[in-house]
Amino acid sequence: DQVWYDLAVPIVGAAGPARAAVVMRIDASARLLKAIQAWPVPSRSATTMLVRREGPLLYGPYAKKPVQLTTPDLVVGRAILGEIPFGPAARGRDSRGVDVLASVMPVPDSDWFVVARIDQAEIDALVLSHSAWIAAAALLLMAGLFAVAVLRRERRALAAAQDTHRLQAERLRALG
Repeated sequence: DQVWYDLAVPIVGAAGPARAAVVMRIDASARLLKAIQAWPVPSRSATTMLVRREGPLLYGPYAKKPVQLTTPDLVVGRAILGEIPFGPAARGRDSRGVDVLASVMPVPDSDWFVVARIDQAEIDALVLSHSAWIAAAALLLMAGLFAVAVLRRERRALAAAQDTHRLQAERLRALG
């Protein structure tokens, strides 16, 4: 299961068109595909991949299991068919049939597309774990605001009691 990319360099003389070319065949799985698939942050499902369109079919980098371009809700297919724009992330399904958030960009002057995707379930789990912390912080903030409100009320009550005490003391002195 090797994927190769070829680099052709024309050999041009002093005058006239190229008469020969040097072709280098490079094992793409050694560096290129690993670099493309690498994700910048830890993730169990996020990946970047190259897919190629051949007529109504889409092929991954290893040309295994082609997928119909018109597969319902397939993010790559929807982008290629113009249903969603290239670039912004969109929700849909990938070739595994899993709900994903993905971005698709064409590779200029080729039938290839770069797809970056992450499983929606992983995003939902992250949102849920973060929302628990946010809810806990909100509850703590509300408890703090409640405590401040109680302290202010108590301070006002104390000031009113001190005013009443002072008035009563003045009345007592005036009587006595």
